[in-house]
Amino acid sequence: MKKVSVLLITFLFMAVFLQAAEKLYVFSDFVIIVGEATPTSKNMTIEIPLNAEVEWQSFLATGLPQNTQITFEKKDDLKSLFEKNVGKTIIFKFPWDEEKKMLVVSPLPVLRDLKKGTLYYKPEGYPIFIDTDYYPMNRFMLYFPELPKEKIFYSYMIQNGNWEAEYLIRFDELSRITGYMSINLGFDPKERETYVVAADIQKPVLSPFITRGIYKTEALNYVESPEEKSPDFILYHLPVKPLTGVTKIAFLSEEITPIKKYIYRPRFTGVFTGVSIDYEINELPFDLPAGNVQIFDGERYSGYTFIKTHVKGESLKLTNVAKSLELMAKSIDSFTGKTYNTLKYKRLYTLKNAGQISQTVIISDYLSLSVINYTLHIDGVETKIEVKEDGSFEIPVTVPNNGEVNVVLDYSLPRNR
Repeated sequence: MKKVSVLLITFLFMAVFLQAAEKLYVFSDFVIIVGEATPTSKNMTIEIPLNAEVEWQSFLATGLPQNTQITFEKKDDLKSLFEKNVGKTIIFKFPWDEEKKMLVVSPLPVLRDLKKGTLYYKPEGYPIFIDTDYYPMNRFMLYFPELPKEKIFYSYMIQNGNWEAEYLIRFDELSRITGYMSINLGFDPKERETYVVAADIQKPVLSPFITRGIYKTEALNYVESPEEKSPDFILYHLPVKPLTGVTKIAFLSEEITPIKKYIYRPRFTGVFTGVSIDYEINELPFDLPAGNVQIFDGERYSGYTFIKTHVKGESLKLTNVAKSLELMAKSIDSFTGKTYNTLKYKRLYTLKNAGQISQTVIISDYLSLSVINYTLHIDGVETKIEVKEDGSFEIPVTVPNNGEVNVVLDYSLPRNR
């Protein structure tokens, strides 16, 4: 997956409706909320979801008149209500049920009895505010010098939201992969339409000096068809509305045609170990976001691994998923002699099969790039070997049931004199 710029991430999804019709784009460790509105007055309020941890500097918008003022205002609490009523009259109820009209002198609070003139500093009881606006939600306030001539598109980042993919792959007569999205939202998404975004990016690091509106063209062009795949993003539209907390949704259930391989990657310890079990699925017919994978071989649990993001058409290779109990191998690399110009070595690979069915084991190894010549013998029969430019090679070996095969690779290196 290609990397994208931090600013473009912030502006990318900006064509949706205000408030309940807003959309959520859930990334791997943050959430972008986007909206659209047609203001009908010079003031506009954008409410933030309950309990959302907002990076207020991330708020960006297009279509704003020049000199528009944007402020972030926190939801009301007791202190803010007292601040709103400084110099005003409230009713204060004491624990013994007595009520008095009081003048708010300070939001500490300091109150003055209107009848007796007595000052009260943080009195016990609770206030009753008269004709006071109360805002239960954090919000952005937009103050326009004039009515906008076009729609307002906006976006901002929420920090307490993320998602991850998990998979269960079962290899059997009918093999299948099932994918799950685990979506964790620390805020109330309400009825907002939600998309999950698979992208190889990190959480944006935002600056208060970001220029508003610079990415308007890119944003509007992209969201004309937001469910399409771009080189940088894969979008999944959730068929259900997620809840506050963790929601797990099965987003993929498909038959697959896997290839099971036994691979021996030598360590030259001279000790028998189980060969690795690898799985490969060629030309994926669907996209796979990065995530953890549990693998079953029939009813048997075979292993656990992690995959990076794969797009449709790529091959999925699961390496070193498990070790075989029936196929064992060991290897030794030894010095065998020298000539005037060369040093001679021998690699001996020994493969054993304790099972009742013959199996093919692929020896995956490499030679030094300075190797001069080499020859390969499998159970004494010379066999062709192809070594790639990077020195790597693979040797497929058929190991009979309850049998053993010896593979010998002789090679020479230049001698330093």
